[in-house]
Amino acid sequence: MPISFAPLTTPLQRRLQTLAVVWHVFTIPSLLGLFLFLCSFPPLWPLIIVYLIYFVFFDSKSHENGASIKKVSPFLRNALLWKYFSDYFPITLYKTHELAPTFVSANEAAAISQPIPKSPRLEATIVDDDSIDPTDSTDFTISEKGDIDDESSADKKYQIIQSSREFQELQGHFGVRVFLKELVAWLLSFLPFVTKTNQGSHAADLKRVGRQYIFGYHPHGIISMGAMGGIATEGSNWSRLFPGIPVSTLTLITQFQLPLFREYLLSLGFASVSKRSCTTLLKQGQSICIVLGGAQESLLARPGQLNLVLNKRKGFVKLAMTVPNTTLVPTLAFGENDVYDQVSNDEHSTLYKIQDFLKRKLGFTLPLLHARGIFNYDFGIIPYRRPINIVIGEPIDMPYRSNPSEAEVDYYHRLYVSKLKKIYDDFKDKFHKDLTGNFGNCVYTDLEVVA
Repeated sequence: MPISFAPLTTPLQRRLQTLAVVWHVFTIPSLLGLFLFLCSFPPLWPLIIVYLIYFVFFDSKSHENGASIKKVSPFLRNALLWKYFSDYFPITLYKTHELAPTFVSANEAAAISQPIPKSPRLEATIVDDDSIDPTDSTDFTISEKGDIDDESSADKKYQIIQSSREFQELQGHFGVRVFLKELVAWLLSFLPFVTKTNQGSHAADLKRVGRQYIFGYHPHGIISMGAMGGIATEGSNWSRLFPGIPVSTLTLITQFQLPLFREYLLSLGFASVSKRSCTTLLKQGQSICIVLGGAQESLLARPGQLNLVLNKRKGFVKLAMTVPNTTLVPTLAFGENDVYDQVSNDEHSTLYKIQDFLKRKLGFTLPLLHARGIFNYDFGIIPYRRPINIVIGEPIDMPYRSNPSEAEVDYYHRLYVSKLKKIYDDFKDKFHKDLTGNFGNCVYTDLEVVA
């Protein structure tokens, strides 16, 4: 089979987009390699020892004690790198409902938006008509019926921000000079004698006036590229679409045990997905994004498919109820599963059993992924250029309960699933098609029972 190489005439902008994605894919080995490289120079050992003492004894818990919001670097979140990253796929955010800001200030920028018509919807069925009865344990299933209704209502308007819209304004020498200046400032901010000003998500002139949010991100995909470009950074202009809602994306605690890489994550606003971390951040007014399907869902990621591990994942609902003034927001990323292929791993195969064993023992697993390369289109671990459309759904204001009952948790869990299902119904004809152009399917599965 002949190999398709990228032509030499590829525009510079596309090459820079690919470079940004390559950086993200190889961030962990690159930063770990840099750390080991620095360790090979004896004159640097005193600095390395000071860093390790700081890391181990003074800053080892910042990812879960709420201190992470003080380490956020606005420069890194807004870096030109993430504009290139988001434009590679591209990654686009869709706003279906207004979300009241958590913080406001006199100089906050107005959101830039453009209305688009509501997508035509297909008919769907729910197993039980009383879909949010707290005493009913029936799960939701989706089945397609009939054809697309071209005359369906388009009275509701949605708002969209394209990551490329302001991208052109950031290019050129001016953007490079700003990047270098901010890079130096970011590096200096790690020195203990440099005063950090306005580094965190909550600047001194911001006033807390509204609720905080838990964004449930679906599906996990292989590496959650959409969450990185759309929510964890400003690659798709999150703060312009949702001004006054600072958000921390949550990830595994093991990633904060890697030297240098942990500083990189903290600067982007990442925090660990532990209960303590979630509760502490929410109480400070910091919204959080949780990729709810986790490692189990990554094993189900296939182009054109949307398999969600959700029915037994209810801890996030209970969390939202135990922290006052918290709102749940379902978020569905169409195309997240399309950017990588995965080696076939049937549930009964040896490969799947090995991956499941690693997940249970280590907390993460290793999907055998493949896609394209840096200079070719046929093999490698660089994701395909396929669009990721992230739809932010209808918010669910949660009541405060210090000790919610199981029935209450079940009620709001089913309500959450019904809102997530509505996103799928409204947008599947527009975004969820397999590689042959046919409509895909959405399945809520019980593959994993979470304690």
